[in-house]
Amino acid sequence: TADENKQTDGIGNYNQYAYEMRKQFITGTKSLDSDWDSYVSTVNGTYRMNTVLKVQNSAYKRYKAWLATKK
Repeated sequence: TADENKQTDGIGNYNQYAYEMRKQFITGTKSLDSDWDSYVSTVNGTYRMNTVLKVQNSAYKRYKAWLATKK
């Protein structure tokens, strides 16, 4: 919906951020022990991933309900 699109605006750089952080965790540039909480905080804060997941889950449920009417 338009409201859902508005809620998920601005997360376009998440994939690049996640890719870079994966590289840093794998290569040891960042530590899973000391940097993981900061990573999760950024994902949920800056990229609002909790909101994105709720919106996508809601859209998926609507799609499944719609699809069930087509059988």
